[in-house]
Amino acid sequence: MLSHGRRLAWFAGRFAALAASAAVAGAPPVLTPPPADFAPGFASVAHTDQIAGKTARVDVWGLRRTAGNGGPVNLVMGMVPKADAQIRIVPVARRAAASRGLYERAPCPGALAMINGSFFEGFGRHEHIQGLLRVGRRALRPISGRQQGGFLTTDGRSLRILPRAEAARAQAADNAVESSPILMLRGQSGMHRDDGAHADRVAAGLTDKGDVVLIGAFGERNDTVSLYEFETLAEGAAAANGLRLRDVIAMDGGPSAHLYLPRTDLFFGQTGPIFLTDVICLWVG
Repeated sequence: MLSHGRRLAWFAGRFAALAASAAVAGAPPVLTPPPADFAPGFASVAHTDQIAGKTARVDVWGLRRTAGNGGPVNLVMGMVPKADAQIRIVPVARRAAASRGLYERAPCPGALAMINGSFFEGFGRHEHIQGLLRVGRRALRPISGRQQGGFLTTDGRSLRILPRAEAARAQAADNAVESSPILMLRGQSGMHRDDGAHADRVAAGLTDKGDVVLIGAFGERNDTVSLYEFETLAEGAAAANGLRLRDVIAMDGGPSAHLYLPRTDLFFGQTGPIFLTDVICLWVG
């Protein structure tokens, strides 16, 4: 595995190489004010796609901790404006020896960004998706008995985050994924304490204008951020681009957490064996 510094140098080179193909590379906007306990630590890169005259943005920040435990962190955010967003939930439900291949084989050609979705339970051949999964108006998995968290729903063009109390709406949605926790709802943080449990994290959400965002935080040894820190970093990433998050829900974290950027050939997260439940794909449409 490449060292963190070498991986970021490769990322920067990869982004720069895309400048000739309708892309603009450079430094992402500064996280201001810096999220608590974090500061710029190494190379950061940005990528703006101009696709058929429509703009989508991906930013990657290299951060370091100024206090507490944990190593360097890659903070990644992909954003597509409301009018141009297309979203698809793709069932996978497969195990592989290397995580990246499962994303590369998912039928999301030309996607700006992809993240993992549902939680799973069981071991070996008994692994299966945990919680509600609806695709194309069909229920592939039933709702769980979980008391917390909520649902991501989409009609393919817009995205909604629904709390547990609105489970009936999720069960009637065209497409839905059950997950936990809700990091932010109606502009209010859902993280009221920091449990100090560090791991790789991913989330999906929308801004107060309806723009769709996919966000991830990744470390070298899966000792990355707590959910409390992740919510703060997500707000900072959005604010750096002049955006304000409204609703955000976390997907399965730890070794299951990945963010893949097919157009720039960048893959974040652990690369070893994994059972992948489903992926959430975001396009500029």
